[in-house]
Amino acid sequence: MNHPPQDQMEYMQNKMMMDMVTQVQINCFTDCVSSYKGGDLDSSETNCIKNCAARQFGLSQAFGELSEKMGQRGGF
Repeated sequence: MNHPPQDQMEYMQNKMMMDMVTQVQINCFTDCVSSYKGGDLDSSETNCIKNCAARQFGLSQAFGELSEKMGQRGGF
């Protein structure tokens, strides 16, 4: 699939974001749910997943900001 450079960049950014979201879902589900047999999660599992996702996205955002600052300083 050939995309113009701008479309290619947007495609790659979207793909990276979707890959990150998928990985967060997998990690948090694995960490927070001990046995899933279908249906709704209990409230402790739901809260655990919400907190886990918030931590992982917060770390990702902080890393992105740090990388951007280091790039602007020429250190990355």
